[in-house]
Amino acid sequence: MKKRKVISNNNLRIRNPLWVMVILYLLFDKWDIPQWVYGAVGLLLLLWLIVFLVDWFSTTNVDIFKEDTEGSNKLKRESSFKEKIEQAAKNVNDEKK
Repeated sequence: MKKRKVISNNNLRIRNPLWVMVILYLLFDKWDIPQWVYGAVGLLLLLWLIVFLVDWFSTTNVDIFKEDTEGSNKLKRESSFKEKIEQAAKNVNDEKK
C-alpha cells in the first residue's frame, strides 16, 4: 500500500479516540446506562479506533510550516518587516559602540 501525504499532526488538532472512549465509559458508568448501549457505542468506538490505526500507519506527515531548506521554492522572499527588524537591531548595536 502506497503511503499518502497528509498535513502533520503538529498543525492539526488531535483526533485520537482514546480520550473519547475513556470519557464515554466514565459517563456511562455514572449514568447507569443499559448494557446494550455499552455494546452499540463500544462497537462504534471500536470501528473508529480501527480506522484511526489504519489511517495512522498508512500516511506520511507533511509539515506545512517547515522552512524551505532545499531551495525548491524560488518565489519565496524574505519579509520587509524582517529586514526592518534586522536593520533596527544593527542600529541599536552601532549606537552602543
